Amino acid sequence: MALTLSVLWSCEKDGGLLGLDLLDEEKAGVGVLLKFPVVAYTVEDDSVLSRNPTYGIAGSYQDPLTGFHSSYFVTQVLLQAAQPNFGTNPILDSARLVLRYQGAYGDTNKPMSFSVYRLDEYLDPDATEGYYSNRNWAIGDLIGQDSYTEFQPRRAFVEGGDTLSPRLVIPLDVNYLQQTIIDASAGNSADFANNDAFIRYFNGIVVRSGGEDGSMFQFDISSGISRIQLFYRNDTDTGTFDLRTDASTEGANHFEHDYALAAFDPEAPDTVLGSEYTFVQAMGGCITALEFPTLPEIIDSNYLINKAELNLTIEIGSDAGFEVPRFMLILEQNDSGKVLIKDYTSVRFSEEVIKDDYRQKKYSFNITRHIFETLYERGGKTRVFLVSGSGASSMNRVVLNGNRHPGNPLTLDLYVSQSP
Repeated sequence: MALTLSVLWSCEKDGGLLGLDLLDEEKAGVGVLLKFPVVAYTVEDDSVLSRNPTYGIAGSYQDPLTGFHSSYFVTQVLLQAAQPNFGTNPILDSARLVLRYQGAYGDTNKPMSFSVYRLDEYLDPDATEGYYSNRNWAIGDLIGQDSYTEFQPRRAFVEGGDTLSPRLVIPLDVNYLQQTIIDASAGNSADFANNDAFIRYFNGIVVRSGGEDGSMFQFDISSGISRIQLFYRNDTDTGTFDLRTDASTEGANHFEHDYALAAFDPEAPDTVLGSEYTFVQAMGGCITALEFPTLPEIIDSNYLINKAELNLTIEIGSDAGFEVPRFMLILEQNDSGKVLIKDYTSVRFSEEVIKDDYRQKKYSFNITRHIFETLYERGGKTRVFLVSGSGASSMNRVVLNGNRHPGNPLTLDLYVSQSP
């Protein structure tokens, strides 16, 4: 008998089991739970779109489970005012890059170094291309660097009696900026006529760590607070001039991953037996692949599928010191790349107390529409990918119980009704 599937096709989430109003409860078993095996394993993602991310990410760290990861970001900087006038005989006394902290990931007590470079390629605001996180950017002259023994991403920044949000300050090369900004503004005034001209002349900056086992930082590059500050004097006065970042500036994040010391090999996963644990990481890192090898067996049954659900549980203790993704997405592969499945787009993790202080954290996905299409149009064959939401602007990762977990293995839960 052909399988009959009853599914709501509106854009709204269902309020319970699907299709129950179509069944005669006296003639069918309603809401029977069937658990289907899932083969789960970890693979490396290709990359993520990272043009104009919410936050610029820079840093590097060794994760005990997922390997070594690093990031740098590129961003334009804009003139505080067009055709700047630095007065007669201007001299640049000091310069610095001030970056507003937005978040941190890893051990911020580990010493690290940061460098600032001039970006050596033009970021076209009118470009239609997407910048992917594995793109290698043209990095130009070194214009600043510093080493830190500690970071204070949560401590207020105090300056001139004002208490401000936490910030990282990197000193910049005074001689270089004297020539390229102070002197050039007088000698090549056309390059400073407006910001369109300026970003063609001074394409922007690159901020990256020295590659130590340290931590990753999110920086606010869209509110106008992060900026290059130039402190100068002339024959009659002193002044400050800013080159700022804001929501109108172009930028991107670049991510790199080394899985040599990871707890898995993303290039050689066990696609037959699956894994005890799987991993999902932001920054275009590792993702979890899911397959349902026995799902085709239901095609010739007399079951009506009311609901299909994936409950992915977080391995207890694996998130200690590591923030997990606040929400996740399920994608599938098509000719144009990885795209969202037809069910609702994302799900946040939830937490429930099971007994005493034991807390089970999980992500629960309703994938009924996807399972319907898989069975009805593809003969039951499907592979989907679990990825971190906001992967271009966040740094988190999560360890999930896989299908070979000894205590709580991953399954595909189908709630079904049986035809008479």
